[in-house]
Amino acid sequence: MIANMFAANETTDGVDIKDIVEVLDDIHAAITRSITKRFENMRKDVRACREELLQEVLQDLEITAATNAEQFNNLVQLEEEYYEYHNSMTYRWQELIQCNDNILSHVKNVVRDHDRGISAKTCPASILPRKPLFSDFKDCLMS
Repeated sequence: MIANMFAANETTDGVDIKDIVEVLDDIHAAITRSITKRFENMRKDVRACREELLQEVLQDLEITAATNAEQFNNLVQLEEEYYEYHNSMTYRWQELIQCNDNILSHVKNVVRDHDRGISAKTCPASILPRKPLFSDFKDCLMS
């Protein structure tokens, strides 16, 4: 390429220009190879670093997965225990409500039977006072 540019001027001061151009071409080629090798080496280094980084990330993910699996299993166990507790408490509350309803029904029956057995006609007059108990006290307050 550079040799073609100087083809017209082949000699200057006893030095052949073709020789100079060939040396310059060789230098250019050596520099180009050196830069190319650097980029190729850099690509290799980048690939090696990328592989190393990916391996580290993979190891971190495996550790995280193991830790998370343990936590997940603990949460599942807690949920099972909560479910059993919830069912137990629901059953106990249902028993308590049923017991309360039975007691209420029994008390209603007892009161109804008691009310049927008693009437105002059979109540003795001596139980009810003829005059108010606190009439004297009421008179003291009014004066």
